[in-house]
Amino acid sequence: MSTTAESQPKDKHVVPTKYWHKLPDGRVQCDLCPRFCKLHEGQRGLCFVRACQNGQIVLTTYGRASGFCIDPIEKKPLYHFLPGTPVLSFGTAGCNLACKFCFPPETLVATSQGLQPIGRLFDACTERVDYGAGKIAFPRELEVWTRTGGRSRVTKVFGRPYRGEMLTVKAMAAPPLRLTPNHQVFVAHRDHPDRLFKIPAAELSADHYLVIPKRRSGSSADLDVLKVLAEVEPGFHAPRTRRVALDSLQVAFAGQATSAEIAAELGYHPAYVRRLRGQWQRGELTEMAPRPIRTRVENGWVRFLGERGRGVPVTIPWTPEFAWLLGFYCAEGHVGVHPQRPNSRYLVFSTGHHEAHLAERTAQLLAKYFDVRPRIRRRRTTLTVECTSTSVAHLFVALCGRGAKGKQVPPPLIQTSEPVIRGFLEGYLAGDGYEAETHLVATTVSSLLAYGLYELGLHLNLLPTFFVHHPAPRKRIEGREVAQATTYIVKFKRDRFHCADRRCERAPWRDAGDHFLVPLQRIEREAYDGWVYNLEVDDADHAYLAPFIAVSNCQNWDISKAREFDILTVEAPPNAVARAARELECRSVAYTYNDPVIFHEYVIDTAKACREYGIKNVAVTAGYVTEEPRREFYQYMDAANVDLKAFTEDFYRKICGGHLQPVLDTLEYIKHETDCWLEITTLLIPGENDSTEEIDKMTRWVVEKLGPDVPHHFTAFHPDWKMMDHPPTPPETLLRARKIAMENGLRYVYTGNIHYPEGDSTWCHHCGQLLIGRDWYVLTDWNLTPDGRCCQCGTPVPGVFEPKPGNWGARRYVVDMARFVG
Repeated sequence: MSTTAESQPKDKHVVPTKYWHKLPDGRVQCDLCPRFCKLHEGQRGLCFVRACQNGQIVLTTYGRASGFCIDPIEKKPLYHFLPGTPVLSFGTAGCNLACKFCFPPETLVATSQGLQPIGRLFDACTERVDYGAGKIAFPRELEVWTRTGGRSRVTKVFGRPYRGEMLTVKAMAAPPLRLTPNHQVFVAHRDHPDRLFKIPAAELSADHYLVIPKRRSGSSADLDVLKVLAEVEPGFHAPRTRRVALDSLQVAFAGQATSAEIAAELGYHPAYVRRLRGQWQRGELTEMAPRPIRTRVENGWVRFLGERGRGVPVTIPWTPEFAWLLGFYCAEGHVGVHPQRPNSRYLVFSTGHHEAHLAERTAQLLAKYFDVRPRIRRRRTTLTVECTSTSVAHLFVALCGRGAKGKQVPPPLIQTSEPVIRGFLEGYLAGDGYEAETHLVATTVSSLLAYGLYELGLHLNLLPTFFVHHPAPRKRIEGREVAQATTYIVKFKRDRFHCADRRCERAPWRDAGDHFLVPLQRIEREAYDGWVYNLEVDDADHAYLAPFIAVSNCQNWDISKAREFDILTVEAPPNAVARAARELECRSVAYTYNDPVIFHEYVIDTAKACREYGIKNVAVTAGYVTEEPRREFYQYMDAANVDLKAFTEDFYRKICGGHLQPVLDTLEYIKHETDCWLEITTLLIPGENDSTEEIDKMTRWVVEKLGPDVPHHFTAFHPDWKMMDHPPTPPETLLRARKIAMENGLRYVYTGNIHYPEGDSTWCHHCGQLLIGRDWYVLTDWNLTPDGRCCQCGTPVPGVFEPKPGNWGARRYVVDMARFVG
């Protein structure tokens, strides 16, 4: 079913579409491709470029495209369609069924609620769908910091198993970053530090700076204490012994008595008995009865039920003083449990005997913000400030963590103003820091806290320096042997922290205004076998921070096929594309790089404009499209190269997240129901789709269903930065595939991505004459008659030929579309 959208969105790049319908549960289903994405309002489909807006499916990239260049038509590859002629090629944003996922689960991502492991972001999503061998999860209300220093919404979290090489990238001053070789990172070249672009991590070199964005300041809104305490863990008070023993309950539930009868006998309410019976049936009934934590709000204060004292204010203003107190807790505070009162908590700050001023300030601030009377005690080696309010203790734990290794920067802090953030850092440095000649130095045994301190520096126009120290496992102190943990060290330049004059500042990194450029120090490699993850971010350049370095979410057009071009899209309305093709004397326009199916409306309007100028249209596609849009799409195509990725359902399901049959349906439709010239490409990946049996079955099907005259290109896989766990395709595999295909009756079989002129050239199937000689993309021989026959025996050669071939050769020419817009 298709429904025509009635209203045009205001954004000129967002246009209504017609292949969709509404579902009974309020979602909208996209019917363009067989994935049939079912979307809530505001969600994007798996292609990324189609979304649900105002109850309809819209295309979000109309008139916005990338990678404009002039190629030889042979590069598409099309060998029987206007040989030797130039083609204007371009793509747009979106998924091309080749998504790869790039970070191990422990990789921290900078979210609006603090640093979070990317694996945990995936686990927190309740809505998931299978996608090949992996899964796609849909988060709600998740935002991340981006390359520009602002925040953007995360629309999807991807995860899948990966076996292959893992890189550890170490940039100067920054924590190390682990990622797969294909993951793109933002860089600047030393020769042009003002120009940022993306490259795969495997291509990083000493000539590159990595990008660490600064953060925009937030506001100093009040802290919502109710929201914080609602997330207190654990969610129960200490359990208590049941009034009726577990054995008695089990005997009662195993019998035939009803819940009402059991309740009357045991003195319980029947509803409570029914709940206990359910727990017993699920194996959840225990000897001790858990007791949920409950809170009560009175006169603007909140406390736990049963707690003595007033509690804590419902809201607390974010001030530098309050932030100082939290910072000092992260350095010198801990929370204890009273041995005789397991539900009670107390808060303790420890200082040295010489730090009475810190103890006094801490006590004053606790009294000011929580209306408590903390006690300062002199112990053998320390001064302690002690507060017995359970709700205050829970609040500090919920915000800042518990235990030396469990401390963290309070997640809401990163959305506050610079003075508040500075106050937190000053509090922490007062407790667990010291002042060196050039730096303020913070130390901690909590890795999460260290990363958080580093992040706060970026909010203050600081580039901290990050170190890890691994001491000896044990050490003797005052006659005792104690364990030593890994220590994390974060340094802040004194002059920047104190906003001093920096005109004479000298550093190997660069301050580029809204970001820092840091040199690459080294890259380490290791084998990896496990799950990896990636994010889809609703951001103009698809960026997020892991944890501080700007990386891409790899959802743009397939840059492996056009990596030397600008990564960002440009204005390119349909008429401008057609005008550019005509003025640049291109015989055709190719919709390529990613799959043109996903920008269906843009392609069709561009194809119509091209036809008015006599320009032909070429689709390079995976063929993954449903029946009705397929019929409309191929009305306007003059040639197509369809990527038949494999010939097993398992490959399409595991590698592509799709199905084989829709692709076969598209091939048969193009061949038998359109005038569109058809060629096929199969990329042979070792161990995945290169078996003799699969190639035999595939080519037999092509001959039987499509005929012997459809050209078939077998191309070699190269793991430049994708699927690094697979080796390159040996040339022998391509020669074997070509031999199998020709023995099965295919007449025009080619080998690609290797230098093999015989497999690149066209031969007469009747007399064996060389018809079109090729050396890579250069035509070396032409032995066709003006009407497209073998010049020796007169056998017709299937294809679209002109009396003379083109002479474009192997050139590739980058096109600046700005010349043709307007």
